Amino acid sequence: MPQRRNTNVFLAALASIVIGLFVLKSLDHAPVKAHAFSLSDYQRLGSVEKFFSCNVSEPLSDWSGIEIYYYGGNGRGQSLAESNNRDYDYRNCHFVVWNGFIGGNGQIQATVNWQKQVSCAENDIDCDEETIRICIVTEGNSLYPTDIQVKRAETLADVISRKFDITPARIFYPDNWR
Repeated sequence: MPQRRNTNVFLAALASIVIGLFVLKSLDHAPVKAHAFSLSDYQRLGSVEKFFSCNVSEPLSDWSGIEIYYYGGNGRGQSLAESNNRDYDYRNCHFVVWNGFIGGNGQIQATVNWQKQVSCAENDIDCDEETIRICIVTEGNSLYPTDIQVKRAETLADVISRKFDITPARIFYPDNWR
């Protein structure tokens, strides 16, 4: 009798494992709902460090601060949101963290400003000329980034702050940063 029970438990466990395997395999490439954090999507985006040194044509400047801000809209250049009570253009920054409309959700793009080590202060009088600007393009009418965008922006800010020895007090986030 005990051996039959052990056999039944073993067969039930084996069946559970096989069924679970089939369920996971069938969901492997299924899209994840918007705003859900997906580790597999995050890992496919590649290393943040590679965007940091991406195609820099000039010697690295002496940067002393980091500003992260949102650019609202649908990622196609239609500004709908504001950040810290100022409207920004997603092209007037050093890095863009995309929302999925253009580029993948959380994909980082180094801009020409970063590649040429140019300050954004030339185009924006409110910008400190020694501040690296990271723009997060928000989705639709939302003022909030996706979880992947937040994680990628924080990781990029961490990499930059270590490289330039920027203190946490010199990293500026939007007023409604999560």
